[in-house]
Amino acid sequence: MNIKSKHILQKCMIVFLWLIIWQMVSLFVRNEILVAGPIETAKALLKDGMEIRFWKTVGISLFKIMGGLLAGLFTGFVLAVLSYRHSFLEQFLEPAMVFAKSVPVAGFAVILLIWWGSGFLSVAISFLVTLPLMYVNILEGLKNCDTKLLEMAVLFSFSPRAKAFYLYRQSLKPFLLSGLKTGVGMSIKAGVAAEVIGTPKWSIGAALYEAKIYLETDRVFAWIIVVILLGTIAEKLLLGIVSLLFARKPKVIAKARRPVPVKGVCIRNVTKSFGEKSVLQNLSYTMQEGEITCLMAPSGAGKTTLLHILAGLCDADSGEILWDGPGTPGIGMVFQEDRLLEEETALKNVEMACPERTTAKEVLSELLPMEALNKKISALSGGMKRRVCIARALAAQADVLVLDEPFTGLDEENRKKAVRVILKHLNGRIMILSTHNGEDAELLGAKVWKIS
Repeated sequence: MNIKSKHILQKCMIVFLWLIIWQMVSLFVRNEILVAGPIETAKALLKDGMEIRFWKTVGISLFKIMGGLLAGLFTGFVLAVLSYRHSFLEQFLEPAMVFAKSVPVAGFAVILLIWWGSGFLSVAISFLVTLPLMYVNILEGLKNCDTKLLEMAVLFSFSPRAKAFYLYRQSLKPFLLSGLKTGVGMSIKAGVAAEVIGTPKWSIGAALYEAKIYLETDRVFAWIIVVILLGTIAEKLLLGIVSLLFARKPKVIAKARRPVPVKGVCIRNVTKSFGEKSVLQNLSYTMQEGEITCLMAPSGAGKTTLLHILAGLCDADSGEILWDGPGTPGIGMVFQEDRLLEEETALKNVEMACPERTTAKEVLSELLPMEALNKKISALSGGMKRRVCIARALAAQADVLVLDEPFTGLDEENRKKAVRVILKHLNGRIMILSTHNGEDAELLGAKVWKIS
């Protein structure tokens, strides 16, 4: 017997034990009006289930409640996306969402009965219960998206579709699934509770109320079981649909761009501070077309900050970067951190930044064994991940290469191989890299720029 079968058997045994406990309580009380046992409840459920009105009641009630739930899910998603993009909207909606979460279902139900009557009461209540829960979860999921990956996506010109599917979607998944697991059950329970208050025709709530009036406790328990089953089935169904949507991976190809000829770059009096700490102070340097520069400095001296300024990821406090060319060049960068999509393959990570699949595969295969190309990043070693980063920067349609400690984690053999591949694909572009190893400059034939 496998683990899954054992788990199912264990669950069945637990349910069976609770049924025995329920039956024992019923026998001890000996009053079917107070406690109907599982056998009496099953008989009542079977009897009602033989009638068409039972299925009509279940169908209409479920249709209304699920309609409100789906409307709340959709509205919560749209409002969360808009709030993520516009902070003022988030602040504006915050009191309304707190109000919706705080007011009890009975309070909403009474107000809505006065305004609209009971016909669509369960729809409105289900909507109001689902909306704030899904809004908060989805907004938190969007905010939880890795800012460093988003920065990487901007640098490599990911399309909005690529960012939505491969960055935001993965960040959103656990929050959305968690919200659905809580929201579906709450929505169905709240919708039925509203029906009990409003007693609209053809509703589970009205059937529960009727059973209570006539002291038919077995039917009350039977309808409660129906609500539990509907909640469980609806939750599994929605979670399954969402999981299928998240499993889909559309093909995304980087946009081709026209190269910008860069004849040189002038770094002039660049200064940068973070709070009271001065990181860069009046730095100036000039690089010409085809020139390779190794930036060397102790840790904390501002190498990464300078490279980020060159790549346009942050601004200098003063000074300027002057590119000798007809426009702003595209930057191919190896970050100090890997900044890779862990659940995608090595090849997919490079393809996301490269408009030509053949080029991406060619460059990557020069740095990694062929069998590693289609492995997920999470399954690769640290050194392999670093080589994927190098391949991504080289394969991207970049006019300038900016490499931040690109050989970290590479042994001597792979370091030399990476240098050969870089030089092969440099194609006369300006390249600047930071390193702690003077041997890197010798291997690359680079000028050394020491800053303190």
